[in-house]
Amino acid sequence: IQIKNEHVDKVRFDTIAIKKSGEGIFVRIHASALKDEQGDLNSVLLFIENIDEQKRLAKLLQNTQKMAAIGGWEYRPTEDELFWTDEVYEIHGLSPDEKITVDKSISYFTQGSRQKIRKNLERTINEQKPYDIEAEIETANGEVKWVRTMGEPVMRNNKLVKVTGTFQDITKQKQKEQEIHENTKEKEVLLAEIHHRVKNNLAIISGLLELKAMNLDN
Repeated sequence: IQIKNEHVDKVRFDTIAIKKSGEGIFVRIHASALKDEQGDLNSVLLFIENIDEQKRLAKLLQNTQKMAAIGGWEYRPTEDELFWTDEVYEIHGLSPDEKITVDKSISYFTQGSRQKIRKNLERTINEQKPYDIEAEIETANGEVKWVRTMGEPVMRNNKLVKVTGTFQDITKQKQKEQEIHENTKEKEVLLAEIHHRVKNNLAIISGLLELKAMNLDN
């Protein structure tokens, strides 16, 4: 490894190293330039860090988030900077290269949900209160989704430094709840109809019995 740029004293990069067994592992290479008294490059000091477990855990977390359709976000009010994980971008139908701001992120919420999300975010920033809400968004390709978003204030020296949270697609869950609600409603209507018919039949039977009794008395 050579450090060709004389203005660069240190470089760091990740790569895959092959063990004697033939197994590949993730490593991080730290390279530092060692210069002589005249400032000329003399040699390069290498430090190799095994980051295989770290990389695999990160991949596992990424896969888990994808399966659960859940991602994370972070907002720093002082810098007015918003960060999304790849899964949040995917839920919105956006590329991770897309520049995102708070106002732009709120614009993806449907008209009826925008005020709710803005009000909760402002309360977290101003009053340091967490929130957990369900709302609707319209993705970049026009698909309407139900999401659950949570926000938690992060304090340092009694000052808010950032707000972190999660963002989950709960559309399928909402659809199932709607199906259950509709099925329950259908059953309630059916039971009401049965009750009504039974009540009418009982009234008819009661009337017939009274008529029979009158005939017997006569």
